[in-house]
Amino acid sequence: MAEALVGVALEKSLEVVLKRLEKGERLRPEDLAVLTVAVVRELNRRIDALSGDLSARIDETNKRIDEVSASLNARIDRLAEQ
Repeated sequence: MAEALVGVALEKSLEVVLKRLEKGERLRPEDLAVLTVAVVRELNRRIDALSGDLSARIDETNKRIDEVSASLNARIDRLAEQ
């Protein structure tokens, strides 16, 4: 809940900062802090998305490796029986 409230507050603050930029006003240190937090938040969101994609790809690769391993073990077992 607190995270959602921080997100809303950040979005509102970012809107104010962007309006200042559009008007050509000088940014205050607080405005720069808002911009920095917004950029970091967006980077974290992208990193989380990429991490999820990579985890899915790793799981898929591990599944393929397990299938190949099982196939090779079966072939080896059949050769050993001969």
